[in-house]
Amino acid sequence: MTKWRKHTQAQTAADDLVKRLRKIGDPQAKQLAKNLSRCREDDPCGSLACRLCREQVQGEFIEAAFRLWGEESFVTALTIISRNGIVEEGHLDGFDLNALVRRDRVRLKRLLPEGTEALGFVDVSLNTFDNANPHWCFHWHICVRGELGKAELRRLRSSYRHDESAGIYRAVRAEVIGTDELRSVAGYCVKGDFKRRSGFLATPRSGRNPYRDHREQSLSKREAVELALAMGNYEVLAPLMAISLKRKRVNWPLAIRLQHIGARVSG
Repeated sequence: MTKWRKHTQAQTAADDLVKRLRKIGDPQAKQLAKNLSRCREDDPCGSLACRLCREQVQGEFIEAAFRLWGEESFVTALTIISRNGIVEEGHLDGFDLNALVRRDRVRLKRLLPEGTEALGFVDVSLNTFDNANPHWCFHWHICVRGELGKAELRRLRSSYRHDESAGIYRAVRAEVIGTDELRSVAGYCVKGDFKRRSGFLATPRSGRNPYRDHREQSLSKREAVELALAMGNYEVLAPLMAISLKRKRVNWPLAIRLQHIGARVSG
């Protein structure tokens, strides 16, 4: 168990969400508000909708990645967008996060070299381009042990393709990092706060061709509530993906305990 992270900003955001949910009057919203309001260090609610629990899991993820690969020379940081993770705004009630995790875990295990260790988490943002086509984008941030070669990256890009009609302009991004950057990259995999990504076409002063860029903004109150109601259906570790790693069961609901396949189980 890592030390409970006490962030004033996170606590304020959590309290604000509870107030918004209580005002809705919907039974589901009231129950979620009740669950979130009871979250404590010694008794976390364990909900994916809980900002406090997500930030704690972020710390757990960082430590898990560093325990696994802190002595490696390189780690590959992947961001992957699947077409199955694109959901029109207002339709999150029909989205199944567990199904996305199951499908992509099987898919990635098949695409990566046999025995390759990977640890990832689902992120989500509300994406628009020129303020049109607002949609939720559930995507992966993944740390992969070692350096992926050109052949492995080609397989990934052949399977996860760009689809501009769905707002996917680059389905796979990969960067090889040194382990001195591992904590920072692992922290980016698990988000405490979710954002709106407003895309636009930027024109450089140099006269080069226009390019796509975006601004990150806070979700509106309505958007934050929509996302919270959907995430309230899942445990906070539901978005976790571990490939070729053994997961150890522990009593604390926020713990991430992993080890290499074949390693001796220890306390």
